[in-house]
Amino acid sequence: MLNRILFAFLLAVGMLMSGCGKQKKIVFVSGNSVHLWGDHEHVIMCDELVKMVGESMKGKAYAVHLDTQKTSDWSTLDDADAVILISEGENNHPLDSKTNVLRKLNAKGVNIGAFHYALMFNKPEDNKALDDLIGGHYQKGFSYNPFYEAKFEIENNHEVLNGVKSFGYYDEWHFNIAFSDDKNKKFIPLIKTKVPDKIRRRRSAPESVRAEFGKDKLETIAWLVENQNGTRGFGIMGGHVVWTLAHKDYRKLVLNMIAWLAKLDISPNGLDASFADFDSIASKITKDKRGDYEYYIKDWRDFDTKCRAEK
Repeated sequence: MLNRILFAFLLAVGMLMSGCGKQKKIVFVSGNSVHLWGDHEHVIMCDELVKMVGESMKGKAYAVHLDTQKTSDWSTLDDADAVILISEGENNHPLDSKTNVLRKLNAKGVNIGAFHYALMFNKPEDNKALDDLIGGHYQKGFSYNPFYEAKFEIENNHEVLNGVKSFGYYDEWHFNIAFSDDKNKKFIPLIKTKVPDKIRRRRSAPESVRAEFGKDKLETIAWLVENQNGTRGFGIMGGHVVWTLAHKDYRKLVLNMIAWLAKLDISPNGLDASFADFDSIASKITKDKRGDYEYYIKDWRDFDTKCRAEK
């Protein structure tokens, strides 16, 4: 009898230890891209992040890429620990009218994150799903998506900011996000910026944006949420161009956010990984070259070179 009890105890311990050592599974979800050459290269960004997760999380997590343009089989989501959307938005969103997929996953304990345009749907019920799972969404006619020079002062001591130094650069940083008013969520702003008044006064800016002219309002560009059911979510308004991952502090922020979403510990110095060289990324782009190709590619090549030179 004693031997049976001992055997059962050892078996239980073994199963528990086995579970503790299980790698977390992170799934990046992409769709089509309706933008010009170099912009919104979702497939390439997902593929690069898959490799970077493998390198930076060293066996604690692995990532896969669900390219919804290549397959209708979404079963890889079923055993995910975290699902991250990197895609177009509105009617081109791969989850347009399908956010019940995210709700069902979240009900099982899956954590959800989203980048940039993927935080925008046309249908209110889809945007409500983002509010419930991620803590907010890009609201058409309220939020704004211009290009401008954003500067982020790192002041929060949250673990996701471990190793991240104050940084900034010119990109399409969406702002004036419609955040959830659910008091049961723990909302954690990560990086904020003061949007230049010359951006707020533009005719294309929504009234809600122009109304803050001259007030030096801080806009939250990346955030975390802890939901009442124990799941986590994040949103980050960067990610217009894959080459932005060459920036060491932005890259570290992104990897830290992904690790946090998967409920992994983050070291004091944060996570990092190598990023493919400029021409390697450019060679993977299959779209027709844009009209301003020479100007465009020089700008981003210069950005990439500058980022890699910084220590």
